[in-house]
Amino acid sequence: MTAVAVRAEGAAITVEGTDPAERDGLAVLAAEIESLAAEAADLVAAGRADATHRAYASRWRAFEAWAADRGLAALPADPTTVVLHLTWLHRQGRARSTLAQTAAAIASAHRQAGVETPPTAHEVVRRLLRGHRRATREHVQRQATPVLLDGIRRLAAACDTGSLTGLRDRAVLLVGWVAALRRSEVAALNVEDLLREPHRTSLHIRWSKADQDGQGEWLVLPRSNPIAGDAAHALDAWLATSGIQRGPIFRPIDRWGCLRPTRLSARAVGELVGRYAVMAGLCHHAAEEPCGHVWTGHSLRAGCATQLDLDGIDGRMVERYLRQKTPGMSARYLRREREWRATVAERLGTG
Repeated sequence: MTAVAVRAEGAAITVEGTDPAERDGLAVLAAEIESLAAEAADLVAAGRADATHRAYASRWRAFEAWAADRGLAALPADPTTVVLHLTWLHRQGRARSTLAQTAAAIASAHRQAGVETPPTAHEVVRRLLRGHRRATREHVQRQATPVLLDGIRRLAAACDTGSLTGLRDRAVLLVGWVAALRRSEVAALNVEDLLREPHRTSLHIRWSKADQDGQGEWLVLPRSNPIAGDAAHALDAWLATSGIQRGPIFRPIDRWGCLRPTRLSARAVGELVGRYAVMAGLCHHAAEEPCGHVWTGHSLRAGCATQLDLDGIDGRMVERYLRQKTPGMSARYLRREREWRATVAERLGTG
């Protein structure tokens, strides 16, 4: 019997042997294996959120550039090189999360390149990260300032409803606040995610940070509640005036007031909140210097949670309303969850 071998060389698969029939059969098998390997790589990549992919890519590029400037190898990197880079980040005053994410990005890049033991697994790197956490334990990270009921009303009032931009911004602010949305969730909303009824508007959040598998959840804007009703009406006004019938709900508007077909970015949502905080007088910084480190996209979600607490809503109910512990809920329960959220939203701002 003729000896035949199949060998993987990086991404390529070669077939060796002398029997033509066996070679043809194994060539088909090799093509199938190569196809399965490519599909497996895609599935593995899909297991990590897009935001994580972007963050890792950014950290890795920064590490590569830093190492190149100093004549050091980035791939494969020596553990000492990683330690020096992390120490440099510490000297720059970077946060714990930045160092941890950089180490994770370096490890990921090495594993993707086939390095079995990445340099970040070395004990000296681990000790450095522990030392950095201890050295910065007194540092308190500035959190987004919550926008409460009076604040969201002032933000909404600052929007020029005579312009397309003002109508969009008012809908972004009110919907984001009442539904306690993350800025990425605001940006991801599509017209197909809406269920508009006479007494309420429901939003289908197809995917979120707490729902990585995309099971989806329903949120409700009951028109019987003053502030939630304002949000529903603001959304109606924006869609009616913009003429958007499908695809992304919130979109960029150029300097000439023309609507663009692309999706408003999550970053733009955060910047929008900071800009209106200045316009509404919630921030005492100069108008040309919005304090983005305080008033962010998270200010809407944090403000809704704080307002629910001030209204006397039980803490566990607030967590549930914010969808912090419901990502594993079965599809048959989602309908009941939607009805429950409607009852909580009806109490928003009425305490």
